[in-house]
Amino acid sequence: MQMEALVVFSPEVDHWLGGALHRLFKHVYCVVPTADNVSTEINLTCAGILTKSFSGTPAELLWTYDDLEDTTLAMLVPYDPAERHLMPHTLNNCVGLTKQLLGLRSWALTPYQLFKDLTHET
Repeated sequence: MQMEALVVFSPEVDHWLGGALHRLFKHVYCVVPTADNVSTEINLTCAGILTKSFSGTPAELLWTYDDLEDTTLAMLVPYDPAERHLMPHTLNNCVGLTKQLLGLRSWALTPYQLFKDLTHET
């Protein structure tokens, strides 16, 4: 069954490499549907993986995330947990976790590169 997940890009990051990243796309995390009308935010931070559950589907939560002060962009992407493409070799960073959770095929290493891949920009 085809669902949608939310990919959220943020300019906020505590990582020591943050200064070398694009000023608006320093961090990325995702919100996936987990149960009937419930979604879970999965966010890899310097402190570890943080999860939060919210009432509503990712599509219903899109505007909430888009309006957050620390959000550059929130976008919906197709998500099918049964058809995910697992990647055994990926970086242990926010981009790698997002790609792994959503099964995104991408060579992106930074949040900005992932944004460009998802929007098909060159």
